[in-house]
Amino acid sequence: MTSNRSAIQRFLCAVALACGLFPWPACATQLTLALAEVVGFYPAILASELGYFEREGLQVRVIRCINGKRCLKHLMDGEAQLSTTADLPLVFAAHEGKAFDVVATMSTSTKDNMLLVRGESGIDSAKDLRGKRVAYVAGTSSHYFLDTYLNFYGIEPASVQRVPIDPTQLEQLIQANAFDAAGLYEPLGSRARAMLGKNAKALHNPRLYTPTFNLISVRNLSDADLVKVLRAISKATDFINNNPQKAQALLDNESFAKSAKIVSLDQYDFDLKLSQTMLSTMEAQSRWAIRERLVDNPVAPDFLAYIRVEPLYALNPRAVSLIK
Repeated sequence: MTSNRSAIQRFLCAVALACGLFPWPACATQLTLALAEVVGFYPAILASELGYFEREGLQVRVIRCINGKRCLKHLMDGEAQLSTTADLPLVFAAHEGKAFDVVATMSTSTKDNMLLVRGESGIDSAKDLRGKRVAYVAGTSSHYFLDTYLNFYGIEPASVQRVPIDPTQLEQLIQANAFDAAGLYEPLGSRARAMLGKNAKALHNPRLYTPTFNLISVRNLSDADLVKVLRAISKATDFINNNPQKAQALLDNESFAKSAKIVSLDQYDFDLKLSQTMLSTMEAQSRWAIRERLVDNPVAPDFLAYIRVEPLYALNPRAVSLIK
């Protein structure tokens, strides 16, 4: 009797999915996604909020995180099968020998990072950063951006007072006047700027670094399930690109990530892909981390081995442009 009931349930689930109906909870694959409240991951936020995952036969539980570094920890700790994470935390994880797969890049941005300064700090250009307290979020794109920025302008990192900060304490640190300038990713940059008001200004950004906002999975997740996840995110990406005003309005709505509300979507290029640029960025970050002695393992990992092309290639072969 139990066998017959299971067979009937599988048949009904297959019919529901084939007809484009919302599946019953018993039919849906259950996954947990660690989702950063960062605009670069907006396609995944939309896929969750607008029910695109459910339409693919998935029941996705979301864990909200302050940034991709924290989301990746949820995955490494076994609390999630999927994570949204920018490139740099992946580089550190690979150097530590952690196991994960990069499944796709959701977006890129040349405007996600900024060098924000307090008006009364006396900082008018990059050279004025010498001797100043410059904040950053260690182990994130903020960290790499700041060092890249200083290097571009020929400023020795030792000549500035670098201040690692906890992003959850941003408001308290600003009120305490804990730093003169900060290399920040969004939405931290826009939040800090809003808190400082007229006392804030951003230095020129030569756009030396283009972070990638990626979907990561555990290695035992099936290609079939990942294709469903990617299809849902692809639909959300199309929604953003085809309806930019509606997408921005949804972002500004109270039901979405409040920390991201003040960021404009036109700062990002939303395009589901796997590119050679992402691989090159991670390799450059690895060389930087080794040079700065930020990792214990001085041997660069084979980052190509961490990229899983099959699910995205099955969904859209043209979205995969790296050589593997």
